[in-house]
Amino acid sequence: MGKRIPEKAMNYLLLLADADGKVTTSFLAIRELREFSGGDGLSVHFRPVRNDQLFESAKAAGRLAYRILFGEGLVRAQLWVEYEVHGTHVNVSGRSSDLLFALALITSKWKPPAGRYPAIAATGVLDADSAALIADGITAVQGVQHTVAKVAAAVDALSQESAAVIFYPVEDAQIVADWRHGTVIPPTIRLLPVRSLEEGLAHLGITLEKVYLGNPFRGLEPFEFKHRATFFGRETEVREVLELLLRREAAGNPGLMVEGASGSGKSSFLRAGVLPALVNPWSQSEAIRDGINRRPPSANRAASDSR
Repeated sequence: MGKRIPEKAMNYLLLLADADGKVTTSFLAIRELREFSGGDGLSVHFRPVRNDQLFESAKAAGRLAYRILFGEGLVRAQLWVEYEVHGTHVNVSGRSSDLLFALALITSKWKPPAGRYPAIAATGVLDADSAALIADGITAVQGVQHTVAKVAAAVDALSQESAAVIFYPVEDAQIVADWRHGTVIPPTIRLLPVRSLEEGLAHLGITLEKVYLGNPFRGLEPFEFKHRATFFGRETEVREVLELLLRREAAGNPGLMVEGASGSGKSSFLRAGVLPALVNPWSQSEAIRDGINRRPPSANRAASDSR
């Protein structure tokens, strides 16, 4: 039997445009969200049934959201979700609701870092195979039509919320900025242009630790902190460095020197191996976790190497 999760509060807002360009808003509710053991993957449903592009948007974005949830360990089975759209029925053409569906499914399973999530409205297209890559290897949010009208409609619909965010593609940021010069935005609403799904999640306090959605092959480029999910093969050395750091600190001699030939991977080792383990030592031994947690570092501290 699957485990049923109670219906979520309606804090997701769809920004829809019909074939004539008329923009409307509809709240999206998750009626049921179940996990079924014995398999994996995502099954998407609507009540009442939909067969338009909104359904296609939910499926495409859902595949990406499931990949994230499974990779981060929040889901270990097949996921079954049923949505309901509250509001006037709109025959949707295009997949501008991709970003909203991805954010909705992820935040429904990912416990908020603090308090509760704000109401979320979003417009933006994700690639059909859920892996649209741009130059620096992140999942791009592509531009849409009628962005200003959608953002304006979202501001009006969310004006009574205690906290709300409206996401839209960064390539449409200038036209939205021009519009908002003459518009009063309630202080409870944040307008956030984003260039990637990861950036939208970060605004909600969600950081991906095990899943990297970009191209994992760095070629001759070094690994940075953001590539930590694809940096493998140095677990023993990372553990030894952490143990040495803790011993040296306890002895009153903090810090250490990492030596190696130019191009041997010192920077990658420190930035994508050691620094992530310091920031989030969940995979380390209890002794290391306790020692690090007594003086937790910041992910914003720069990692450096000595030659």
